[in-house]
Amino acid sequence: MLQAALLSAIGLPAGAKADFRLDLHQAGGAVTPGLEILCAGDLPTREVDEILAPPFISEEDLMRYRSVRGFNYVPSYAENGLSMWRRFDPAVWDRELSWCEKLHANTIRIWLDPRAYEAGPADFGRAFEESLAIAARHELEVIPTLFNCWPSVRPAEWGFGHLDTAAMSQANLRGFEPYVRSVITEHRDDERVLMWDLINEPEFVGDAMSPFIPYYCAYIRGLGTSRALTIGSGGWPLNERFAGLLDVLTLHIYATDAAGYQAAIDGLKAIGRRFAKPVICNECVVGSVDDERHRADTEVTVAAMETNQVGYLVWGLVDGHLAASRPDRQEGSNSYQSFFHTDGTPRAAAAALRW
Repeated sequence: MLQAALLSAIGLPAGAKADFRLDLHQAGGAVTPGLEILCAGDLPTREVDEILAPPFISEEDLMRYRSVRGFNYVPSYAENGLSMWRRFDPAVWDRELSWCEKLHANTIRIWLDPRAYEAGPADFGRAFEESLAIAARHELEVIPTLFNCWPSVRPAEWGFGHLDTAAMSQANLRGFEPYVRSVITEHRDDERVLMWDLINEPEFVGDAMSPFIPYYCAYIRGLGTSRALTIGSGGWPLNERFAGLLDVLTLHIYATDAAGYQAAIDGLKAIGRRFAKPVICNECVVGSVDDERHRADTEVTVAAMETNQVGYLVWGLVDGHLAASRPDRQEGSNSYQSFFHTDGTPRAAAAALRW
């Protein structure tokens, strides 16, 4: 079943070669051509079943994921991923994450950026380490997102680890290894990290994700991290396609009524049962400039997640420079999603987060 999942993930028919090994030392190793995309630099030779995520069986961890409650977090000063880390401001992080603590949140999802790493690896590493330390002081576990594919209509306001089809092509595939290796190896067993979110909404780049996701799932596993691995998916097909490579299945649900949430949750949980994996929703709650509408949508979201025992992270914590964090910059239905103003005043919807 695991080998079939890997074959499916990289576009090969089931049973194409059921008894294979992956030589990850070199791109020309003893593997079938369709599997060469998994060759990842200096990783050791491993059985396929060692690279794939094992079926999930721990009741303790299952309860842990069900208990996830928190926020997607972009600090209020950040225009994009480069400024978020190059102008890292620990005082702002400390102040704003204290608001999570007041609502009894236990998790935040944050956005890393390979450009910030490339601009200064040591500075980036120190800032990321300090962000984890600050989160821990406020009793928050962290889901770092390494790459992003969501195509904002204002890229300058959503340039957080953004990848396009060219960047994800097989010709450029290995270019992100130093960044990924640095992040993962420094924190491979870091209990402040709940899970690694490899990539946000890769469905927006179409077929370009086919080599990228299996390659870096294998690469990260080869680095020996004990932390769980997921991808931030906006739809069920992606979860089903790559489930064999992941420890946790996630979905972004921006429904506007209880029926919409229930359908999305039922679909996600069905895939989770099929692959024996836990599930969480790591983005939810439709925004609005109307505080009461925002509160009503939040109440619908909370009721659906709590009833179905699904862990979840709402979008997003605080006002800032991003379009979704400003009432004067609207982009479609997911508009003005903040739960706090920059002075710490909660919006009405925060009262619905009864954690």
